[in-house]
Amino acid sequence: MGRRRSTMTHTGGHVVSRRPEYRASMIRRVLEGGADYQKHPLRVQYAGPVFRHSLDIGGHGQALRQYTQVGAEILNASGPRADAEVLSLCVNALSSLGIGDHRLVLGDLELVSHLLTSLGLSERAMAFILGSMQDIARGQEGRGAVEERAAQLRL
Repeated sequence: MGRRRSTMTHTGGHVVSRRPEYRASMIRRVLEGGADYQKHPLRVQYAGPVFRHSLDIGGHGQALRQYTQVGAEILNASGPRADAEVLSLCVNALSSLGIGDHRLVLGDLELVSHLLTSLGLSERAMAFILGSMQDIARGQEGRGAVEERAAQLRL
């Protein structure tokens, strides 16, 4: 998982990064690592620049943006104890950096998908909402961009 900043052209003509985010590469490596990686709970961490397509400031075009992604995961373990360990690590890391006034926001796309399905929305509408989660999370500030895209797509 070395630093690669080169890009490639994806189907549809979009230029994308060869290393969009760490998590998928990390999970692929664990799965390809065989039984040694899959026997016990495996604690992994990653940090560094990642690249993602996002709408530009005006919401009219796309831009390739660089973010710093920091992550910690426990693989081959589940349940409240594993979740608590990772959340505790997050809180302790922020506190050790002197960031005392912080809050953690947890998201679960599976839960959101179930909610949208229960509302009887079309696949197209659900895909639009899931793709707009960053703007939706911005509340009133992101509402205009979501409404404008919905109108353009005739949703």
